[in-house]
Amino acid sequence: MIRIFTVILFIVFMTGIISIGYGQITYTSAPCTSGLWSDAACWTRTGSCSGNVTIPAVPPFIGISNNCAVIVNLNHPRTVVGDMASGSGFTLNMNASLTIDGNLTSTNQGATTINVFAGVLTANLVEVKNDFNLVIHDGAEAIFEELDLNGNLVTVDIRSGGSLTVLGETKMRGNRSDILVAGNFETGSIDVAGATNNITTSGGAQVYVSDPEGGINIAGNATLNITGQSEVVVEGSVVVQGGNLNVTETASLTIYTDFIVNGGADINIITQGEVYVCGMRPEPEEIDQIDDDAIYEILDDPILCNITIMPVSLKYFESTWNQENRDATLKWATAIEKGNSHFEIERSMEGTKEFVKVGEVQGMGWKDTLTEYNFKDSELPLSGGNILYRLKQIGFEGEISYSKVISVRASSVQVTKGVWRTYPNPTSGEQLKLELIKFGEIVEGMVQVRLIAPSAEGILISGSDIREISNQLQQRIRTVPNGIYILEVSWGKKIEYLKILKQ
Repeated sequence: MIRIFTVILFIVFMTGIISIGYGQITYTSAPCTSGLWSDAACWTRTGSCSGNVTIPAVPPFIGISNNCAVIVNLNHPRTVVGDMASGSGFTLNMNASLTIDGNLTSTNQGATTINVFAGVLTANLVEVKNDFNLVIHDGAEAIFEELDLNGNLVTVDIRSGGSLTVLGETKMRGNRSDILVAGNFETGSIDVAGATNNITTSGGAQVYVSDPEGGINIAGNATLNITGQSEVVVEGSVVVQGGNLNVTETASLTIYTDFIVNGGADINIITQGEVYVCGMRPEPEEIDQIDDDAIYEILDDPILCNITIMPVSLKYFESTWNQENRDATLKWATAIEKGNSHFEIERSMEGTKEFVKVGEVQGMGWKDTLTEYNFKDSELPLSGGNILYRLKQIGFEGEISYSKVISVRASSVQVTKGVWRTYPNPTSGEQLKLELIKFGEIVEGMVQVRLIAPSAEGILISGSDIREISNQLQQRIRTVPNGIYILEVSWGKKIEYLKILKQ
């Protein structure tokens, strides 16, 4: 009986182990045409999960049932169409860019790790809950519309040489979460509260809080530690309603507006820490601790403190994406212009480090009423992604100022092969026909055809009647010089390129 009972216990014990389940599935990106996360052709899989579970063809954003972890090695650019909701048992190692068309969220289960080793991670709202870790390594970058750390044990770690840009607000509302900055961190505003939430800068960190109407707000038991050789610059105010603000070692905090401290806050400027304030500030005796080697001064710089009248008062700066024409429209307005020569429109497709000029719009010079401007950018990559814009305003005396950075999320276009053909090719120009040859291909709506040559201005033809487009193309090919041309045919979210030789 004892032996039988022991065997039964052993079977029950082993069954329990099997039911718990273990394992790991590793997904590695592979070259593919679509570049979509949801395309099974874009991934290879290794590993196994215990138990009777189904292994998805594409990486799920959460561990597979039976406690089977999911590890994703991203070595090629990918796009997530819609939201990315991560959860327990998910690890992403990025060695290439990832564009999330929607929001990045995490469940209450947490246990998510994202390592951005290279490339750019982009998303709209990033709202993460419990046990979530984001690490941005040297040379890598992340760009979000907003960042909301609304849980427990959440860490955002910006390593030296890494960069995080939050175009809007950064919020910390949970408990025991950290933002660690040793690289570059730019955000519109910072609002940190809750229990033991910390923002700590170290090394040569550069932090820029860009919204003059926002700034930094610290409440509850939260702490902002500015250490090392960090430089923190705040366009708006710093309001400490509770918690702690520490500026130490040789770090500096520059506040272009007001420094407001309410009861219960603990403020320390120690060792050789430096704090400069343009506007209102507590008297030195109201600060908890100021060391002899520390600096706490009024910043007497009329330009930095916005005491002089700036050439332009920007009312708004916004962007819209036109899916049909695949272009971005930028709109902005000024309330006041004093000596405004012109605006240069700058664009970046590689994060905040690579802005280039793509256009120029003349200013009004001197004007004290509302002036509205717009600019259309049509030369956008077919791969889509998160595209950044900013305005460079130039005055008549050569003075320069920059707007905030805004983004446009451009959709990708699928490049096809063998759907269309032109004939005869080569052509003398007397005859050239375009027709659809791929069986089963359905073309609805507008078709746009562009004839491109390196040494000539492009010819654009569009319509819904393929025969009429072909007739127009034949007429136009007669008027162009001999040479090699590229014919770009786009419809819906697809595009194809054909080479044409006129001789």
